[in-house]
Amino acid sequence: RWIRRVDDNGNQKLSLEEFEEGLRDQGMKDLNKEEMREVFNRFDKDGSGQVNVTEFLLMMQPKMSDRRMRLVKAAFDKLNTDRGDKIITTGDLETVYDYSKHPKYVNGDWNGKRCLREFLDSFDDKNQPDGKVSCLVVSKTS
Repeated sequence: RWIRRVDDNGNQKLSLEEFEEGLRDQGMKDLNKEEMREVFNRFDKDGSGQVNVTEFLLMMQPKMSDRRMRLVKAAFDKLNTDRGDKIITTGDLETVYDYSKHPKYVNGDWNGKRCLREFLDSFDDKNQPDGKVSCLVVSKTS
């Protein structure tokens, strides 16, 4: 909600100016321009000069507990049927993900490969999707 509120042009990304305005509205009035730029750069992980929703949420979410990390790792291991490569692809999912009851498969909008890809894409890097999810990506969510 905060991003939508301070995103003046509605592109779902915050420029430095929008970011500064939003932080000042939240009471962070003591930061000078240089400090504000430093905070902005910490959020702007891809160096694009804008903070997108994913970058913002990754910076704001708390560190995962050890219990949750174990659950995520267990889920990753279950989906990674080719355990040697430590990368989940649609090929891995074919043996463990049942798309036959997916609403878009049932009504004929998507084929099985599309269901698998959409499922995998929900975990892929939104800025650079490549159809692969690695264990490194899992650990970056902490």
